[in-house]
Amino acid sequence: MAETCRQVLNGAGVNSDRLALEWASAAEGPRFVELITGYVNRIKALGPLGEGPSEAGEHLERRLDAAVKAAESLKVRTVYGNLAKKFHKAGDYSPEAISAGVREKIYPAFRREMLTQEIISCVSEKPCTLDELAEFAGASAEELEKITAALGKKGILKEDGRGWFLAR
Repeated sequence: MAETCRQVLNGAGVNSDRLALEWASAAEGPRFVELITGYVNRIKALGPLGEGPSEAGEHLERRLDAAVKAAESLKVRTVYGNLAKKFHKAGDYSPEAISAGVREKIYPAFRREMLTQEIISCVSEKPCTLDELAEFAGASAEELEKITAALGKKGILKEDGRGWFLAR
């Protein structure tokens, strides 16, 4: 779960160093204080959300909204469930296996869904060309071309001389 969150945060334009997952029992008061103090110091060093190294800045809110919608999608949740079954069957929960599984299975599904949400967000404002969509979503026109074509086949988008727009 933590590896998925790290890769998703990076994909959404948030420094994954902002995520911490540590375990401490109720009997480990000093350890808990140490963990929280270290985390707070790390966040202070990164600065405000959106201003840290490699963070999405002015586009962060829109990208996070798209990321939340992507994470909630049935496709991404299904891929996540299938990967969990694969790990259970193989009995391999090593950090390397988890990282590879997330990178190869979950993140591509998540990215496609996130870009789908970014496309829908862009075209809900005005018709957008592939180049405008690429700039808006921070992706290549080639990557978006596949997604817009699929959305066109589903009847969600239409294309005219001005670009892509919502069909509804």
